Amino acid sequence: MKREIIEHLNKLYFDNFEVYIFNAGNFYSDAGAAMGVLPKAIWRKSVQEDELGRMEFATHLMLVKSEKGNILIDTGICSQPDERQKKIYNPKQSTLIENLEICGCKREDIDYVVFTHLHFDHVGGAVLQSNGKVELTFPFAQHIIQKDEWEIALSPDELNKAAYGFDEAIRALENSRNVHIVDGDFELAQGIHLIKTGGHSEGMQIVKLEDNDKVLFYPSDIIPNEINLRLSLTSAYDVCRKETAKAKEFIFNYKPEKRRYVVLNHQADKSLIELPKL
Repeated sequence: MKREIIEHLNKLYFDNFEVYIFNAGNFYSDAGAAMGVLPKAIWRKSVQEDELGRMEFATHLMLVKSEKGNILIDTGICSQPDERQKKIYNPKQSTLIENLEICGCKREDIDYVVFTHLHFDHVGGAVLQSNGKVELTFPFAQHIIQKDEWEIALSPDELNKAAYGFDEAIRALENSRNVHIVDGDFELAQGIHLIKTGGHSEGMQIVKLEDNDKVLFYPSDIIPNEINLRLSLTSAYDVCRKETAKAKEFIFNYKPEKRRYVVLNHQADKSLIELPKL
């Protein structure tokens, strides 16, 4: 699949809203797990590993300024990782708050937080430490989560326990009144749709922004890196490879007459690509 690479696009204008894309901080994760069933003999020359066999991941987040309010998609890694997280993931300092302010938003200005799913690198930034206490980073925001995702995060089974092991943010959300549960596809505002796909997690959802001539997908860990544009290349963390592939097919085939952008949530050197017209 040929595609145009957009190296440093941080802002996109739609008819009814503005979109900002920024990196809230990098971390490292196991390269083999990210490549899933693809043998290392195939990917080792195109993926740079550190001495522990990890590859660098970004956390590209998305802020949407709309008539309905300011909408943040995912929150990235936590602002104060513990020693276990540091040892496993070597996370950089989160720049979530600083980048939002560059985009013209304080933490109190966020009206909605949409979680694609609740793994630590997507939900960690939902809380911060203040005066020795854990509090929500976005105190006035409704945090939108798929029903299946919320239930498995609160009580993970053996298959999912490791994925939700860093649960400080999840517990803080549970104790708040700021959680809005949806069950299936959901229209948050005109042109802003949440689409439940499953695949990477039980309640995985992607975000689709659309106007008359263009569409932008935020597929999160359905397509975390450019290499994952290959239909068959799915993460070892995916609970259902078939659902992940189906979600990719939906994105690749959606309204090819329009300009179609895809945010690469974890690609370290770029945040956005444009898909070719079919």
